[in-house]
Amino acid sequence: MADVVLKFYRMQTERFEDEAGRKALHLQRAKLLHGLVDTVGLDVKDWGETDLEYPREVVEVMLALAPIVVPAVASVINTWLKQRNLLAFSVKQKDGTEIRISRASLRDVQALLKASASA
Repeated sequence: MADVVLKFYRMQTERFEDEAGRKALHLQRAKLLHGLVDTVGLDVKDWGETDLEYPREVVEVMLALAPIVVPAVASVINTWLKQRNLLAFSVKQKDGTEIRISRASLRDVQALLKASASA
């Protein structure tokens, strides 16, 4: 198992400037992340600020990824990217390098997660 830190950015819309809109988008992102964890059966080491009441621009989630779950996680993230439920995310590697993804193929997402899990 390797720890992988994923950063998820909040969608920016016309409701972005209003507090209630930011909170709604923050809660929607938290629901998506919890759904990913439940669906794939991931081991979350740290939820970061995902479930805080006050909306955040970006939340970090630290996962313990076994190589066998990388394809499933990559597939879900790729689907989110294509359906526009998730506009961007980034992977933070152990050396501090951060790679941001906004439009990528399933193969690209899978390769990045595999590289991060084995680093």
